[in-house]
Amino acid sequence: MLGAIYLDAGFDPSLKIIERHFSAYLDSEKALSLFKDYKSLLQERVQQSCRLSPKYQVVKESGPDHDKRFQATVFVGKEEKGSGWGKSKKEAEQEAAKKTLEELPIADGRWQMAEIAPGETLGDREDRDDLDS
Repeated sequence: MLGAIYLDAGFDPSLKIIERHFSAYLDSEKALSLFKDYKSLLQERVQQSCRLSPKYQVVKESGPDHDKRFQATVFVGKEEKGSGWGKSKKEAEQEAAKKTLEELPIADGRWQMAEIAPGETLGDREDRDDLDS
């Protein structure tokens, strides 16, 4: 339907229709809450901005065998970005990715991450930027 409107009326009228009918879904915080595969979304954002893949590490297990809880931490390069708890390792990783996405600054409706080189931390980047000034 939107394709037909675009072909018939052009970009601006199509955009107005999208904004009018889908604005609640275009709000980045609401969109994030509707999205369930946070690991994939985080991977896309990290690879777009700094060409690295996030890595997950289970850092803690607690509770009896029949009711285990796991804590996972997500790293970008060597820097810890977020941590989450879950009843499975996968659930903990999803929670860590979600928390990381919630903490990323948003500019122009897109998540932003500082571009860092593989193996470099954001602290290394800030030190290098200070030298450039």
